[in-house]
Amino acid sequence: MIEASTRANWLSWGETITCTLRPEGAGTRVTVESRSTMSLTAVDYGINRENVHRVTAMPAGAHPGVR
Repeated sequence: MIEASTRANWLSWGETITCTLRPEGAGTRVTVESRSTMSLTAVDYGINRENVHRVTAMPAGAHPGVR
């Protein structure tokens, strides 16, 4: 399991992004989840969906810049 977090901004208090890798047949199943850091967050304005999209849209071998 790989876990990362985002910083708070004007839309949220931050998110936790989790990538889980599991063997499946001859390959690997990758599951990506993004959840708001604050459990009381009722509306995330699509931020979690965008986080998952950013991770799954990355080309193989690429990684986001680390700040």
